Amino acid sequence: MEVWEKVKSCIRNCSVQCIDDPVVALSVSTQGEAIIPIDSMMNPLTFAPISADLRGLEYVDELKGLYGEERIYSLTGQNLDAIHSIFKIKWWAHNTKNIFEKCWKFCCFDSFINICMGLPPVTDRSMAARMMLFDITNNWWSPELLGFAGIDSSNLPEIVDSGQVIGVLSQKTCKDLGFVSSVSVISGGHDQPCAAFGNGLIDSGINYSIGTTECISIIRKAEDVELLKNTNPTYPHVIEGSLVTLIGSQTGTRFFGWFQDLLRSQHISAIPFDSARFFDLIRTVPEMLETTVTLLPHLSGGSTLYSNSNAKAHLLNFSQETSAMEFFKAFLEGITIEQFLGYQKFITTNELESMKSSIVATGGGVRFPNWIEIKASIFKTPFQLMESNEAGCIGAAMLAGIGVQAFSSPIQAVEQCVHKLNIINPDSKMAEYYSNKVKQFDMLYHLLNK
Repeated sequence: MEVWEKVKSCIRNCSVQCIDDPVVALSVSTQGEAIIPIDSMMNPLTFAPISADLRGLEYVDELKGLYGEERIYSLTGQNLDAIHSIFKIKWWAHNTKNIFEKCWKFCCFDSFINICMGLPPVTDRSMAARMMLFDITNNWWSPELLGFAGIDSSNLPEIVDSGQVIGVLSQKTCKDLGFVSSVSVISGGHDQPCAAFGNGLIDSGINYSIGTTECISIIRKAEDVELLKNTNPTYPHVIEGSLVTLIGSQTGTRFFGWFQDLLRSQHISAIPFDSARFFDLIRTVPEMLETTVTLLPHLSGGSTLYSNSNAKAHLLNFSQETSAMEFFKAFLEGITIEQFLGYQKFITTNELESMKSSIVATGGGVRFPNWIEIKASIFKTPFQLMESNEAGCIGAAMLAGIGVQAFSSPIQAVEQCVHKLNIINPDSKMAEYYSNKVKQFDMLYHLLNK
């Protein structure tokens, strides 16, 4: 319940700031894959394993052996990967019978928050798809995959489109959350497509979320996608008629957090560890710095590019002459290069030309301007920055507005809520250096992960 207490605190803080313009609707944008078993009294039975929790890794090959990768992809639009909810549920079934047997619903955080607000456990199609239990053709839970997990559809939330009214909060809940008027709850979506919508992408464009994890979302009209030929996670956008292709990595600013914790754990306790100075140092890494150091940033397995849950991190080609700035530069490069290789692999030549005008950036990583410069140069594409870095929240808010007809359409919502800032252009002087670094990264990955 710690998550719900923090959500409540956040909502109350927002409510206080909206006294003169009361909240009338809310929606949820949330991480995918994290799953919570809930009992019949609406209580969570244990902690929620997030995407990076690979406890279900041993069941990936079992599912592959039953149906094959192509069949699973055609059913779900997802690549076989231990991050998905299905494998966490399977782990509970085999290792914690008491939790599994008491479970009424397996919920992601969106439907869990609905329950906490006194509403039914409902999810949208973008979130359902990230569980690897959803049949994207029939728009419902897959009987084959439910059977593999050992559950049935009654153990999962109802599925609705994003932007639909789920219910109206009770007076008691409104008071608890600090609302001063009646509030409708609207179905939201997975954080990545919500962020793409929050940056104005309705049926085309490329959104780059730079946060704890890194995700590139390629937005396309559904009729433009040949799913079986795509072979990368492709599933419903929060806007009807569009799909999102996800190029994701479990390593983003999480790498900085891990490195900072490592330094802090070795720090002399009498001298406070200066987190602010640590991040200020990262911001001073020169975009023009060239280094032989290469990072394969696989703290939690490989990305969707390599789809290897067993991949390990490697830091290579350094000596006693290597500076701290070179290490930091290698971190910033390695995390980005892996995303660039996935981008190259999963975008068509025609799309590359039509979408190359700019990539829209969002997330906490935007606070590192030098990293955006590095990314623009590696991708050889301008990066569009936005007035707000919290695109996932904006996307959810626009869905809430659509649900209560404050906006007549997604286009009107974008026109009123999405505002561009400046563009960061690539540096042509670094083109050869980054081209060589990309080739080196790919070669080292395949050499070290045979």
